[in-house]
Amino acid sequence: MSTAIVPAGNPQLLRHDHRSIFSDDLAPRKQIQATHAYDERSIDTESILVIVKDIFNVVTPGIHNGSMNHTGIHGETAALTSSDCIGDALAFLLNKISIELSCKCSGGGDNHTLAVEILNALSSYTWEAKAVVVLASFAVSYGQFWLVANHFTTEPLAKSLAMLKLVPDIVDTMKSRLEPINTLVKVSLELTKCVSEFRRLPSKYISNEAEPMVAGASHTPVAVYWIVRSLIACASHILGLTQIHSSHGETWELSSLSHKLAFILDTLNTQLQLCHRHIDEKKHDDSLPLALANKRTTKVGVEILRGKTVLLLISDDEISQDELLILGHMYRDSRTKQEF
Repeated sequence: MSTAIVPAGNPQLLRHDHRSIFSDDLAPRKQIQATHAYDERSIDTESILVIVKDIFNVVTPGIHNGSMNHTGIHGETAALTSSDCIGDALAFLLNKISIELSCKCSGGGDNHTLAVEILNALSSYTWEAKAVVVLASFAVSYGQFWLVANHFTTEPLAKSLAMLKLVPDIVDTMKSRLEPINTLVKVSLELTKCVSEFRRLPSKYISNEAEPMVAGASHTPVAVYWIVRSLIACASHILGLTQIHSSHGETWELSSLSHKLAFILDTLNTQLQLCHRHIDEKKHDDSLPLALANKRTTKVGVEILRGKTVLLLISDDEISQDELLILGHMYRDSRTKQEF
């Protein structure tokens, strides 16, 4: 189960409850919903999430230890090929949004407006797919950033790119500014995985009309919106790493977003736990419907047994041939007599 990641920050934020977190979003909620026009377009979100998770797992040691770990790639990613989960259209979309995150964030525009623009561009996808696509788009630029940052001292190509991009020696000098970015990226990934898990619940045991499913679905659009907003903020602050000085407001914005996503994650996890409890109860429900012997598809109530002799057979799978013969005779009698 996913775990909420709550960074240190303003104690006042910790006193907010879940209702206040979501009540803050009542105003833009209709605008967010208006961006959704799902046309049953689907992508392999599960495989894409595996790739994205591995990208973040590789770059995280670069933040904490000063080098990237190339040996920690999961077997699932090694077994995937680009054709398994990403076609030409999706690859184009990922690169387009990745460029938008880099270009429009550098202009200092309104993050809400950009988030709505991105959601409009993804209107045909499920809410889960929207979050996965934006997360993957961010992972493209974030991974490229770390490739240059970690190798510009040893690789000529990375050195040239670092000079053009003004990439500083962030491993040694920018750790304090990278920590809030990394924390927000991690909680964005956890929240995306949580949203995805709702879509993978078995419909055999829980319907979309079940109370925890309805509650989860009502929070999902806002959750996805804030995932997009958070990744926009991360992209903006990564571009700002080339600046020598940082402001307290920069760190506070990232910390505030991390708190917000952590509260949303906690809320959705609660509903997800209720869904799993509902599923477990359905799986272990032994109350099977009665069926007429001559019409096995006809379900009947217990009252139909009133006034009849009921034979209850409890047996394992090692029943003898003699017992089977007796049961066969009883079954044939039940087809002609009504006292059974």
